[in-house]
Amino acid sequence: MVSDGLGITPPAAPTQPPIPPTNVPAANLEIFPVNLQIQDAGDGWNEATLNLAYKNTGDVPMPPLCLIFGETPAGWQSTAAGCPPNAMRFDQVMVETAEGKTYPAQVAPPVITVGDDEFKLPVPPQIPFRQVTTGALGYIFETIKFRFAQAAHPTAVVLSGPNEVRLDLNAVPAQAPAPDWNRSPVLPVTALTQETLASNSPKVQITFDGTCVYHDIPGFYQKGIDLPYTLVNTNALDGENYIIDITYAAYFPGGGLKYRSYPLPLTIGPAQTEHDTVTVLDAAIDSDYDDISETDDETRASHLIVFGKDEATRVYDLTGCPNQ
Repeated sequence: MVSDGLGITPPAAPTQPPIPPTNVPAANLEIFPVNLQIQDAGDGWNEATLNLAYKNTGDVPMPPLCLIFGETPAGWQSTAAGCPPNAMRFDQVMVETAEGKTYPAQVAPPVITVGDDEFKLPVPPQIPFRQVTTGALGYIFETIKFRFAQAAHPTAVVLSGPNEVRLDLNAVPAQAPAPDWNRSPVLPVTALTQETLASNSPKVQITFDGTCVYHDIPGFYQKGIDLPYTLVNTNALDGENYIIDITYAAYFPGGGLKYRSYPLPLTIGPAQTEHDTVTVLDAAIDSDYDDISETDDETRASHLIVFGKDEATRVYDLTGCPNQ
């Protein structure tokens, strides 16, 4: 089984994922707030948190983009230094109120990569999303936090500097809006057979079966969708090394987007036919927005966004995968 990586660290391999387009401007990235939560902090103060969400408003994938907030803390300097040249920098984060009073705000983490810079995976077009990053204690979302007087009425968060973005606080949605899947064709799972699954293996034929099933995954606490594939070694006299090599993002209802990239080097014996799966595990997207990682937060992926070796991006519908 080839899982989406939770609990498994595949060995390194000398192949590179597809290079995304480089001519898509950062201006195509829309940043917007979701899930505004306000609590009484006592002594006349309220504390607020809201998550950041994103959308590539263009019609083609855009390269991964760094957002850098304020002076980079020591622990994040190497991350900021590794950002692509097109990084968006914000010197200050402030909250405006209807009363004309402003309050400081903080963004955590202070360096955010929208998309996946490590694997050079782009931001798919026209899909509003929150990035799902999994840490030791569950999901991690990019969050803005601020305090304000209980007598004040916050109206906007302003990200200012060489770039400036205003986040309207008057009507913050609970979650990212659902994508308009009509903007680009959504393919059935049967069409997965067109995707290239292998590299560096001319004598090994690897193809998706074009089927799927949703069930418990041995060794994992969450369920997942199995996408079976078949391998055939056409070399009858010797074993062959091959590499499973596919990059994708799984989309989860509620706006979660989780990236995954191989390669994964493996071996098959002479003249053998084998069957295995790419597994898209459920992701914790905090569907009840209580900031506590719970079993109920585990959500099944509804779409698979594959970044093909032909540099095209294709979307596959996983909603019809039967339960087993």
